[in-house]
Amino acid sequence: MQRKASSPDMPDAGPPGSNLQPVLASLAHGDTLAEAEAAFGVIMPGEATPAQIAGFLMALRVRGETVAELTGAARAMRARMLAVEAPAGAMDVCGAEIRLFAVLPEQAGLDRAPVAAIKGGGAEHNAAALLALLQEGAGPCRDTVALDAAAGPIVAGQATELRQAAAMARAMLDNGAALAILGRLREQTA
Repeated sequence: MQRKASSPDMPDAGPPGSNLQPVLASLAHGDTLAEAEAAFGVIMPGEATPAQIAGFLMALRVRGETVAELTGAARAMRARMLAVEAPAGAMDVCGAEIRLFAVLPEQAGLDRAPVAAIKGGGAEHNAAALLALLQEGAGPCRDTVALDAAAGPIVAGQATELRQAAAMARAMLDNGAALAILGRLREQTA
């Protein structure tokens, strides 16, 4: 198969056999993406053009991502991740400005708990802890997740106070949506 030469008003189609054009055509028709892992596998090593990536991500955003598509993206990332050993106290700043500050659970209206109350363990222990925090109304693990998730509404401009943002995060856990997503993810990856 021969590629057409690029013109100034038409972006390069990418390396032969590795472009996203068939995927984009499918998404343009509103189809769900059966081969999400393969599509992300083209994007991650840089084999797709910026225009293809933008079109791909916009199509997913407009239509709404499916659990299978998110699972495919996660699988593609996991297949390409590298283990990195860093010295104690190292931070990955990715060129961002770092400002250190303390966040206390009490500032978010949450109870303080010992680290041992949220310490993970083996796969079965961690799975049970995740399920418990999604099903039950309280506990140190759930409070920790709410505190972590409280940054989202603040960064997005939906909340200005940590207490308000933590309440929003707890409400999202309480409404069962996160548990439903976990259920769909388990079905897709079983």
